[in-house]
Amino acid sequence: MTMPHSASPITIVFMHHLGGSAETWKPVETLLEQRFPAFCLDLPGFGDASSAPGRPVEAMAEWIERRIDDRVDGPFVLVGHSMSAKVALTVAKRAEAAPPSPSHLIGLVLAAGSPPAPEPMEDSKRQEMLGWFEGDDAQSRTEADQFVRANIASPLDPEAHETALRDVLRAARQAWRHWLTDGSNEDLRERIGKLAIPALILAGAEDEALGSGIQQQQMMPHLTEARLETIDGAAHLLPLEKPAAVAALIADFVDGLSADTRAGRLTGRTRTMLERRGQSDDDYEPRVLDRNGLDVLRTVLHCILPMPDGIAIDLAAKLDAKLHEAIGDGWRFANLPPDADAYRQAIATLDAAARRAHGTGFASLPPEKVEEMLERLGDKRLDTAPIGLPDDAMRNWLLEIRGDSCQIFLTHPAVQARANILAAATGNDTELLGFAETRANQSEGWENTFWREHA
Repeated sequence: MTMPHSASPITIVFMHHLGGSAETWKPVETLLEQRFPAFCLDLPGFGDASSAPGRPVEAMAEWIERRIDDRVDGPFVLVGHSMSAKVALTVAKRAEAAPPSPSHLIGLVLAAGSPPAPEPMEDSKRQEMLGWFEGDDAQSRTEADQFVRANIASPLDPEAHETALRDVLRAARQAWRHWLTDGSNEDLRERIGKLAIPALILAGAEDEALGSGIQQQQMMPHLTEARLETIDGAAHLLPLEKPAAVAALIADFVDGLSADTRAGRLTGRTRTMLERRGQSDDDYEPRVLDRNGLDVLRTVLHCILPMPDGIAIDLAAKLDAKLHEAIGDGWRFANLPPDADAYRQAIATLDAAARRAHGTGFASLPPEKVEEMLERLGDKRLDTAPIGLPDDAMRNWLLEIRGDSCQIFLTHPAVQARANILAAATGNDTELLGFAETRANQSEGWENTFWREHA
């Protein structure tokens, strides 16, 4: 979900509540469309997507991501209402670990949102709702009407009420039941953690199920930068009850996103760099090493820097590409040749040592033998001089590869997202934010403003 420049318009993407559809947000979309490009999405099992089966929250997030990627080429704000707020949080969490892409999430609006924790609902109410829509059309319409009236503070105008009824009645029963039995009960608190993305939380003053109290207790703790607004005279169906108030709050929120945030908190220079770092290496062809050398390098790196869960980076491919482009820090150990030659010779030495000691190439060794050889190499106990680079040079190469691989790992966008490293502190496309002063306790002129905006 490549980042646009700050001049790119911010698109607002709306998602609906249980029993709703894209039509739910039309009154708000109409009020905002003169200022922002906007569109509404149907979740699987609802609205025009009622033929699709209901899905777990993670699968619904993937569904939404695909549809956003099809329609958005720039920054966007994702609006989740009730059920879909849980989906929006999951999309935001997934976006934290994803490499930059044409569509980029920069803000969340969570209206009467279902929190990451299991949704607070009395079991008797859940069972009652599970029993709905099993009778004839007249009975189903009565139950739909009961559902709508239970979620509003005062009667809707006739057209809005009819739209709400129609949406409930055309929802797929499987999707309705799946949310009540599974989706609403999913516990995503650990999965969501604490998100850094700016968020606006909306609550109806008369919403007894997911009002401001629940939002304060169960939604706010998962957001570093969030504002809670309570709307008087509204209950749960906020976009139908108070479209003007909701639209005004959303517009104010989007306007309040800083210029850096509008660009995804990235300058063009930094954006290009992160896009490059985040590119997949699934079909990578080695440029400095041969195929066996790349496999040996992968084996070494898997031992000294294994990937954490949820992070998949081919460090060997990225390191080979870096060697090919001769991107380095300008220095090397005196007993090592230039970087590309050093890697080729060191890897050949290590492979030969493995064949001499174990009768097979280094990349074919079991993990315990790999670890043993690297430990001996680090302690200068491998005696590689007869077959290639001497032990002291190989030990320095091992120090070099540790530094090179850690640099590639820590500058990868997925790792920076996991570690909450902010990539915006690089100035803009014409001005570099850098440190000129080197004295203790001396601040740069730009620091206070920058960190106040990005804290």
